[in-house]
Amino acid sequence: MVIAYFWINESVTFKQIVGLILGFIGVIILVNPQNSAATLISSISCLFAAAFYSLSTVFIQKNSAKTNKRSTMVVETRTTYNNEVKQGEEVEINLTFFDHDKKRLHFKMEMIEKNSRKLSATLESLSLYIDLD
Repeated sequence: MVIAYFWINESVTFKQIVGLILGFIGVIILVNPQNSAATLISSISCLFAAAFYSLSTVFIQKNSAKTNKRSTMVVETRTTYNNEVKQGEEVEINLTFFDHDKKRLHFKMEMIEKNSRKLSATLESLSLYIDLD
């Protein structure tokens, strides 16, 4: 939002500011240096992921949605929470691409607890590249 305000002159509402503050508090909780389970690398990775996600969103909006009248939209998503993962447990994230072409992207991500090999959570998403006109 801050990047969009300065880079593409997008207006900012009160709700967006509240959302930004709550999101920032969430990131601080995730990378809390007092949390012994969080390493420096994982904390930095979390911050970089949030920063690059916001940059990519604004870049797409600036270079595609506003100029070319095209954008990517998620049309369907399914999330499951199958088993609890406790703090300190290691997990694997598997990404499977089901299909893609010029107009769509369909993928699934799975979180698997490393020791027990139990499926902890899944996310399946279908996105379409659409013409906004």
